[in-house]
Formats: sequence, structure tokens, C-alpha cells
Amino acid sequence: MKDSLGIIAAQGILPIMVADNNAMLGNKSVVVCIQGLASKDDYPNHIVQEFSIGKIGAIITYFKSNNIQKIVICGAMQRPNFLALSVDAKGAILLAKILATKILGDDKLLRIVAEYIEGHGLQVLAPIDYTNQIPIKTKRVPSQKELSDIEIGLNAAQTLGELDIGQAVVVAGGVVLGVEAIEGTDRLINRCAEFRRAGVLLKCLKPTQDSRLDTPVIGIDTVKAVHEAGMSGIALSGVIILNPQEVLDEADRLGLWIVDLKMYKS
Repeated sequence: MKDSLGIIAAQGILPIMVADNNAMLGNKSVVVCIQGLASKDDYPNHIVQEFSIGKIGAIITYFKSNNIQKIVICGAMQRPNFLALSVDAKGAILLAKILATKILGDDKLLRIVAEYIEGHGLQVLAPIDYTNQIPIKTKRVPSQKELSDIEIGLNAAQTLGELDIGQAVVVAGGVVLGVEAIEGTDRLINRCAEFRRAGVLLKCLKPTQDSRLDTPVIGIDTVKAVHEAGMSGIALSGVIILNPQEVLDEADRLGLWIVDLKMYKS
């Protein structure tokens, strides 16, 4: 094996992509499925075990027993009820660190978790490095009016991101129709659908966000939802695209544009 990788897997396709892509490189993937969020059945070709979210000591021991030094933490996860968690000894120490922090947005919470895990000899890496991303270039491109909406959306998203509120906004005709809060991007799109405006979805990494943790993602369901809401396109910055070729093909089929802002402005 070239480079074994541990994966703390929550909900969704992303951790499955990471495990499979790492294995395709000839590497060992060792997976921790978070109980109630990820299923062992989704990882038939990997070393896999299920743990409850509070068993931090058991998770660290599991990785080390499989000679894992590098891990990624990925997948969708709602903030748990900390007071109701069942924890082991290391989990109790981590929980105390979390509860001692009075102002605790998602970014800060995840950074505390990552620092604690790294303090026990594991290196936390960015999942995007294991997702086989391809350049996204749709047949359709944004108009000048839509480029102006993208700029407004980017400014709004960065302002919100600095406050650790959300990763996405919807803009149409120079007006911010909606911003993402705790409900997530899909519900933001659904809320804005009632306006029936040819808007733009802008999703990006928060300015102060650690790119290893809670990386924003879109997938084919996002493309379909944007189309059903009557929007015209999606602008991205620092976002993981799940199954990128399928996303590109679906956007072209529906007549939507998708732009990676870093590529588009280069």
C-alpha cells in the first residue's frame, strides 16, 4: 500500500467517493461509519467499523490499530445534542473542550475536534484531494448581468462566511433573494423557488474556514433543484463537486451554466 487513509464518514456520497478513489490509487481505506449517519454496507471493499459519535477514544484506537496516520472527516452531519451524547474517556475530554467555548459556530467546533484528534498523533487532511475533480466547463456561460449577480453573491457570501453563518446565497437582478443558514443549500434553493426569478446560486468556502473541514459540496441533486427553481446557473469557489462528470452532463442537458470562480477569473 502506498498511502493508507482513515475516513470518518458521516452522511452522503462524499465519504464513499473518498474511500473508493483512495483505493483506486492502490491505497488502503479504513472507514469509521458514524452511527445513524453512515452505513457499513456502502463500504463493502474497505476495512470498516461503526462507532457512535462520542466514542472518540475508540475511533482513535481503531485507526492506530490499522496503522493509520492520515484521516479525512467528511459527509453531512447536523450538530448533535452534546448534553445527550454517550462518550468514552477521550470523548468526555473533547466534549468538555467544546462546552467550554461560549461562542461556537460550526467552523470553530470542527477545528476543536480536528486539533484534538491531531493531538493524538493523527493528521487531518482535506477530502477534496481524494475526489478526482475535473475542470467544469458547461456549454452555456453566464451573461454580463449574471456575472454582476455573481459578484454581488460573492460579496454577500464572504460577509456571511466571516460571521460563520452559511456557505451559499441566491441573487437575481442585483437583489439577494436568500442566504443559507442552518437549513442547508437545498432548502435555501426551495425557499427562493417561490420568487420564480432567473437567479444565480453562489456557493463558496467561508473566508476563515479550514478547507479540511465541512468543505461545501454540490451534486446532481443541486443542479436539478436549481433548474426546478427557475434559476440560470451555479457559481462555485472552493467547492467539491460530487460525481463531477455526471454534474456537468446534467447541467448541459438542462441548459444551466456552472462556473468555478477561480478558473473563470484566471
